[in-house]
Amino acid sequence: MKLAFITDGTWGDILPFAFVLKELKGRGHEATLFTNAFYETFAHTHDIPFASTTSAASRTEFLSNPDLWHPTRGIAFLGKATDEMFEESYPILEEKLREMDAIISHSFTYAAKTLAEKYNIPYIALYTAPMQARSLHRFPVFYGGKNPNTLPWFIRKIFYPIGDRFFLDPYFGKKVNKKRKELGLAPASSFVHWGTSDFLTIGLWPSWYAQPEIDQPFLKTTTFPQIEFNTHDDPELIDWIQRGAQPTVVTLGSGYLFTESLKVTLEEISRSHGERFILIGPHEERDMANDTVAVIHNTHLSSVLARSKLLINHGGAGTLAQGVHAGIPQLIIPQGHDQHDNAFRIQEHNLGDVLWSQHPTAEELYIKMQSVLSSTLIHEQCIKAKNQLEEDTDACVRAADLIEEKLHREPFNTSR
Repeated sequence: MKLAFITDGTWGDILPFAFVLKELKGRGHEATLFTNAFYETFAHTHDIPFASTTSAASRTEFLSNPDLWHPTRGIAFLGKATDEMFEESYPILEEKLREMDAIISHSFTYAAKTLAEKYNIPYIALYTAPMQARSLHRFPVFYGGKNPNTLPWFIRKIFYPIGDRFFLDPYFGKKVNKKRKELGLAPASSFVHWGTSDFLTIGLWPSWYAQPEIDQPFLKTTTFPQIEFNTHDDPELIDWIQRGAQPTVVTLGSGYLFTESLKVTLEEISRSHGERFILIGPHEERDMANDTVAVIHNTHLSSVLARSKLLINHGGAGTLAQGVHAGIPQLIIPQGHDQHDNAFRIQEHNLGDVLWSQHPTAEELYIKMQSVLSSTLIHEQCIKAKNQLEEDTDACVRAADLIEEKLHREPFNTSR
């Protein structure tokens, strides 16, 4: 089959698509990764056929805008950015996708779904977080732990219509619907979840973490992927770890803007309480001269987590999956978007806890760290989840199986 994998965003949005693609390519299929030009070198290094859909400059502009992670302004900024991504990528994709046997897409790559409809191509959604797949029976949790699932049903049943009408769709899809009108396609709405496919949507998480609901028959789960940018041990960092007490790993994602202030906070905790930290962030330079706070750009995360006692992260789907695979307690400091709901689920399953402050003080962070580390229940549940994942089929293998089975055994509904 000729398959198009279409995504955009941070490394957490790219890596799952790249490695599911590699699995299918290894089975003899012709698969191409369509994404931002920034990831071209990575794709060539991993022998992944590549085509750019958006410029590297647009990625830098997107990730460096502080509004992206703002609790209230973030959704408006994301809506504008996805519209611009649609406008830039649509003509490129239209030229290349017409002969594809299937399109596998991220939720916000609206050009992919529009082209699938125009050319009647099977469309499959590949999701990394449960929040991306809408259900009326389990609503996402929002910033500060605000949980609409506790509201009476008569309020919950109008939650999405009101949210779409007044808070989401005004910011999303203006350029999308203008183009759809030109193509003779019906206007789209509910843009935060519009990328879902009722042909097949794959969730890269285990069912015990987020069970498909009764109104999600299209959703098939796998398990947590264990995907890494680096695949080799970092001898220098391992030597640093072994020189002292077990460290805490801190990473708030490849789009995090406040690494320097976070480093100051960690250094203060180190001075006051003797803790050691490995800070992983978007900075390019390594700094391992200090025995208490090591600063690095990236590493073989699973090998580092196996030698550490706690993972502090932003609740990004890829990072928290690595934490569960490692059996290590997690402290989540969510920054925006799906991360709040991911954090709540980690807390709900007793795999860690949440700090609902984007910029905690040193004392706030230290107290929460000690609370997580002293919890016997969290440690037990982390080991239980790790053992369960070891028995599961690899997430990328399972996703590839689902794609093949669906496309081979069930004809695509041409009236869709």
